Amino acid sequence: MVMNMKFYYNGKLIRTNKTHEYKYALVNKNSLQAYRCSKDMKGIEAAKSEIARDLNLLLSVQNGTYKRKDRWSSTAKEIEEQFIKWYGSMENAIDHNRKYCEQFMVVELEAREK
Repeated sequence: MVMNMKFYYNGKLIRTNKTHEYKYALVNKNSLQAYRCSKDMKGIEAAKSEIARDLNLLLSVQNGTYKRKDRWSSTAKEIEEQFIKWYGSMENAIDHNRKYCEQFMVVELEAREK
């Protein structure tokens, strides 16, 4: 069990925790605010997938590879209509989500005891 650890990137405090030890973080490039911290890259890859979920959905609708999970899921047409309503066009929605994903970077953390 880890006791009272602080986790830094380039001298900036990213996270504190009394029970977990982190090695990596997915952070906003501008603010260095952590989206998620993890002990391994598996957790970081999951966080990256989570961030890219809407972008991947939009790309699959656009290129025709979208498959409904079940009858309660939205159709490609419903998804397209909703994102057009929010962003004006599919291209704008894709561009917005791509820029959002590009805001993040993976960093290796330095652990220090409090």
